[in-house]
Amino acid sequence: MPEPVSNVAGTLNGLSVSHESVLTLVEAAVSGCPKDNLASNLKRSDPMELARLSQANHVHTMVFPVLEAHADLRSSVPRDLYIFFREMYHANQHRLAQGMLQLSELGAALKSASIPAVVLKGGGDMLDSLHKDPAMRFVGDLDVLIHESKVENVIEVAKGIGAAMSENGPANDAPQLNWRGQPIPLHHLPAFTREDWLFPVEFHTRVGAGRIDDLLPVDAVFAESLPSRLPGLRFMANDDRACHLLAHADHHGAALALRAWVDWSMLRTRCNRDTVRRRLNFTGLEEVFNAYETMADAFTSGTVTKTNSNVLARSIIRDFGNSNSRRWGYLPSVLLNRARGILVSPEYRRYLLKQSTSPAWWSRVFRNHTEKARRLR
Repeated sequence: MPEPVSNVAGTLNGLSVSHESVLTLVEAAVSGCPKDNLASNLKRSDPMELARLSQANHVHTMVFPVLEAHADLRSSVPRDLYIFFREMYHANQHRLAQGMLQLSELGAALKSASIPAVVLKGGGDMLDSLHKDPAMRFVGDLDVLIHESKVENVIEVAKGIGAAMSENGPANDAPQLNWRGQPIPLHHLPAFTREDWLFPVEFHTRVGAGRIDDLLPVDAVFAESLPSRLPGLRFMANDDRACHLLAHADHHGAALALRAWVDWSMLRTRCNRDTVRRRLNFTGLEEVFNAYETMADAFTSGTVTKTNSNVLARSIIRDFGNSNSRRWGYLPSVLLNRARGILVSPEYRRYLLKQSTSPAWWSRVFRNHTEKARRLR
C-alpha cells in the first residue's frame, strides 16, 4: 500500500512534506523569496493537511498573499485550497475591521468612565500593526489591561454596553478562584461577549501569570504604554511587547508557535534587543530568546531550509513537526503546575475540594484541556 501523502518526507530532517510546505510558505511571507522546491513540495502535500497545519499554527491568513504573488505556487495547489486560503485572508480583513469598531466602542466607554486601559497581544497589533499587511495577523480575542482597583468599574462598563460575562465569573465569597485555580482577578476576568461582537474581551489585572507578572509589572507597563488612534485605549511599548511575546510563548509550553516566530521576526526590528535579552535573562527566559532569534534569522534571510547545520534550529524544527510529542507533552505540564498549586496554596486545595463533587466542573475542565491539547497538533 502506498504511503499517505501527508507522511511523505520533506527535505528538512524530521518534517513531513506538508509541515515543510507550511514552514516555507510562511518563510516566503516574511522574506518575500519562496524556495525553488516549494512548488514541488506543495504538489506533493496533502491539501487537507496543509489547511489543518496552517490553521492549527494560526498562519492560514499568511498563505494567500504568497500564493497570489507567485503564479507557480498558486498553480501547485488545488483550486479549492487556493480559494480556502483566499477566503480566510479576506475574512480576516473583515474580522479586523469589525475588531477596530469593537475596540473603538470599548475605548469610548472606558474613557467615559475614566478607566485607563492598555490593549495587549493581538488587539494591540490591531492598533499598531507589526506587519505591512495587517490581515496577515490572525487575532482570536481582545485582551485589555486595567488596574485591579478598577475591576468593579469595568464590569459595570462592560454590562452597560450590553456585554455579558461568561461562566466562571467572580463569586461573592473570597477567595475568588476560576476553574484553573487562579485567583480572580489576579490574572484576568472571565471573557465578556456580546451577540454582535466577533471577539470575546478579557480584562486583565496582570499582563500574565508567574514570570510574566515579574517581567511586566502592571504599573510599569502603563507608564511605558503609548496612545493609540482610538480614544481611551493605549498599546504596549515595543520592548514590553517583545518581552510579552517571548515570555507568553514559554508560559504555554515548550512547543514554540510558528506565528510567534513570524511576529518576533517583525517586532525585533522595532525594539531594543539587548534590553529585551537582559530582561528575559533576569527572569530565566534566555533560552526562549535564543530560540526565537535563531528562527527569526532563518525566516528573514530565507534560510529555514538550510538550518540543518544549526543544532538549535534543527531541534526547534523537529519539535514543530512532532505533533505527538507536543500534544502528549501538554498533559505532564498541566499536572506539574496543578501539583505545585496543591503544595503551595491552601486556597487552591480548598477550591479543588469544593469543586471535585461537581460533574459540571469536571466536564468543563476536560473540555478545556482537550481543546487546548487538540490545538497543539
